[in-house]
Amino acid sequence: MLKSRKREIEELVGVVGNDNCETIAAEMSAAQLARLFDMSHRQINTLAEKGILGRNTDGRFDTTDSVRRYIAFCRKGGNSELESEKLRLTREQADKIAIQNQISQGELVSAADVERRWTAVLTLVRARVLAVPSRVAGRAGHFSAADLDIIDREIRDALQELSDGNA
Repeated sequence: MLKSRKREIEELVGVVGNDNCETIAAEMSAAQLARLFDMSHRQINTLAEKGILGRNTDGRFDTTDSVRRYIAFCRKGGNSELESEKLRLTREQADKIAIQNQISQGELVSAADVERRWTAVLTLVRARVLAVPSRVAGRAGHFSAADLDIIDREIRDALQELSDGNA
């Protein structure tokens, strides 16, 4: 049975026919598997915690299963956390460049600039609208002071409603 497991693992790893290999046990401890995979005991435990390697009920690892699972993990890109972070960083860098391009082409403006310009426009609109009663009084002399006060009050109320967001 050891010979068949050895052959099966050799086929997975790609060392078929190499008789210099020592006998490979069917089950291994984390330390033994670490030596086989040329990594630390801690890395083996981390792979087991992440579910990449599976432990038996006695805490040991089935060698063939572990080799298969680790090879599958490596084929998928290895450290998926690291790969996803690299991908996220690449996307962020691409987004940054795209935004810089939009700014340089005048397609994107800063929110502060937009706010400053709209504040100036709305301040001018407010001043012009508040001047309506006095301009009406100068053009149409038949309005009484009470009439002009009513017009002024209505304009101020409308502006107040707009500033409160009750448009």
